[in-house]
Amino acid sequence: MRFLGVLFFLLSLPVAAQQLTFVTEEQPPMNFTNPETGAIEGISTRMIRAMLEKANLSGDFHVMPWKRGFRLALSAPNTCIYTMVRTPVREARFQWIGPLFESGWAFYRRKGSDLTLESEGDLRGKVVSLTSGTREILVLDKLEGVFVIEVASEKKALSLLYEGRADLWVSGVFTALMGAEAAGVPTPELAYLWRPMELAVGCSPATDKQLVARLNAANQQLDALRDSLRRDYYYFSSAERPE
Repeated sequence: MRFLGVLFFLLSLPVAAQQLTFVTEEQPPMNFTNPETGAIEGISTRMIRAMLEKANLSGDFHVMPWKRGFRLALSAPNTCIYTMVRTPVREARFQWIGPLFESGWAFYRRKGSDLTLESEGDLRGKVVSLTSGTREILVLDKLEGVFVIEVASEKKALSLLYEGRADLWVSGVFTALMGAEAAGVPTPELAYLWRPMELAVGCSPATDKQLVARLNAANQQLDALRDSLRRDYYYFSSAERPE
């Protein structure tokens, strides 16, 4: 019922009076509610706010369960959802603003290791640690000559890496650095971005196309901010990552 109330409210507004509405979920560090201030923050939120400022537009932000936000972003005018993986299945259902960041799954090596990977073929003979339940296990299990160790936690998977019992650790690129910090081990280095994904903003088909175009144009001018956020939260190789 709450979803219908919000939807009817948005549909009832005159088009000229509508500002852009952005809906999201709790997913740090991308988007989350600051427990002290109640403000919606996160690196994707910062990118979108910067786009709005550069495009001289306004927007309001709401955190809600993903399914509810997804339905709103499909049906309500001038409503967008983030942070969303841009997939072929979703492509025609939304108007897109992005990319915000490149994400995906990656292989990480111990800090100081000289192990290099350029393709899946270079994984042959390597021992890989990762957390049980990770869907990428199904893919790794099919790769010939790759030895997979499943453990119950990221902390254990990282300990195997730093004890030398695993050559590589598999993690999502936006959770890898937080996982290492929580485990109390040195930040691992990116060895191979394995399964890249584009993270973007999906806007309803009823969203003003000129607004979407203005935000995409603004996004193209924000690479310096994107790079700064990547340095703070994202993955870098040993050569890229600042000391």
